[in-house]
Amino acid sequence: MGHHHRKSNQKYQWMKYVAFMAAFAIAAVALALYLLPFVAYYQVESAITNKNAEKLAAATGFAEMRRNLKAQRGQRVIKNLKMDEGKDQTLVDLSILWSAIPTDNEVDRAISTEGFYVALSGNVNTKHDPVKSAPEMSMYQMVRKLIDKASFQYQSLSKFVVNVRDEKGRYSEYFSFIFTREGLNWRLTNVILPVI
Repeated sequence: MGHHHRKSNQKYQWMKYVAFMAAFAIAAVALALYLLPFVAYYQVESAITNKNAEKLAAATGFAEMRRNLKAQRGQRVIKNLKMDEGKDQTLVDLSILWSAIPTDNEVDRAISTEGFYVALSGNVNTKHDPVKSAPEMSMYQMVRKLIDKASFQYQSLSKFVVNVRDEKGRYSEYFSFIFTREGLNWRLTNVILPVI
């Protein structure tokens, strides 16, 4: 009788362990899925900081971004972008450049991998060199800066909005960056400048 009781107790302990591990795995997967758009935003800002046009292109939904920028053209007052030798360029800086594009053809050229090379480096022939481009700040510092300077919101299961202030003081309201889910990937699909 004692042997049977010990066996059922071991079986109960084993089932408890399996249930705990299953709950932990489900929670870990849910957390990972929840954090994917945050990672996408980090990748965009990191690509701009490191002047990596290919990485920026991989994190951007070209067709939807072009369509959205064309629809916004002429709706906003674009303040002058003061170039700092591209030293501390951010997504806000690129958004101002993109929103100031005057024609559909120029939007198509700008929102492309080649257009990103031009925007990030000023030269179409400049290629990203992983050996030379060491990030100026650590990943921890960059993540902390992004969290401190932005607010995040899910608008739906497939739409994520990041609101960021212009650190250079050109606009007092928030910029909105829209990320859209495609399967498990999140891509930047719209930039909205504050309306003045």
